[in-house]
Amino acid sequence: MIDFIKAFQGSEAIHRLGWTLLHTLWLGAAVAVLFIAAMLILRRCSANARYLIGCIAMVLMIALPVAAFFMVPAPAEPPLEPADNARVMPAAQLPSTPIAVVPEPMVQIPDPAAANRSVQGDITVETATASAALPPPKLPFLTRASRALEPALPWAVLAWAVGVFLLSIWQLASWIAARRKPRGWC
Repeated sequence: MIDFIKAFQGSEAIHRLGWTLLHTLWLGAAVAVLFIAAMLILRRCSANARYLIGCIAMVLMIALPVAAFFMVPAPAEPPLEPADNARVMPAAQLPSTPIAVVPEPMVQIPDPAAANRSVQGDITVETATASAALPPPKLPFLTRASRALEPALPWAVLAWAVGVFLLSIWQLASWIAARRKPRGWC
């Protein structure tokens, strides 16, 4: 069962379908907003023109998720997990030329607190300096959001598939119930 879950989560199709489901939310909302705007503009036009706009909106609701599925990039390769002994490499991966290892000289880093202090007579003056270790640059919002959503995508696909299955069963049961009723019954 664990292997199935790992295969399910690592599948490229599941990755693409998860992002497609997410993109379908905003694509559908955009089509709906455009449809409402077109209906407001065409409210005095013929019913045929409004019907045509409705048909175009429905075709877009189907075509845009399909296009999004094929436009979603393949998932990035996950980083390799480190082995128990990371220094051991298979013989096939060893380079054919010898490698020389040169040790780096030890460098003593002065105490930053002592570097900021100076003594002037009886008064000790402390000056503030910028930290040598800068924090890592902040990632853009979309990058952070996509990294946060990535682990939840397989579960969103699973929930969507279960919902499709249950609604299909419900529709099938309704169809069977309608077929059992006599023709003249109202």
